[in-house]
Amino acid sequence: MRLRAQLVCSLVVGSGAAVGLWLAVAPPRVHDYIFQVSGTVVTHQGTPLVGVHVILEVAAPVYEAITPLTRAETVSDEKGHFAFSYISCGAPAPPYILRFRKPGFGDVVIHGDRETIRVRRVRMQALAR
Repeated sequence: MRLRAQLVCSLVVGSGAAVGLWLAVAPPRVHDYIFQVSGTVVTHQGTPLVGVHVILEVAAPVYEAITPLTRAETVSDEKGHFAFSYISCGAPAPPYILRFRKPGFGDVVIHGDRETIRVRRVRMQALAR
């Protein structure tokens, strides 16, 4: 009986040391955040613009699944809508730049941060012919 009690005691102490070692070596937790930038591109008169080339440049990597990126591109749809949606690790949103380009219109550049994630309307001015 005494041998059995010693064996149980050493197993409990041994497993406690393993848990303590695991806690000491475990990496700190990192929180993931959703990074989304979206809006609508319109003419100076408010008509939605289709086919606007929208470029997102991010100061720190964001992730599409497990792929890190600092630049992404999309094109506005028939309602002028555009959207970017990624994962940001460790911080809610890095600073970013949005560039809007369409032939016949002046380029637009917007600088943003975590306070301006939702871009409501981007107005593009038609160039004089």
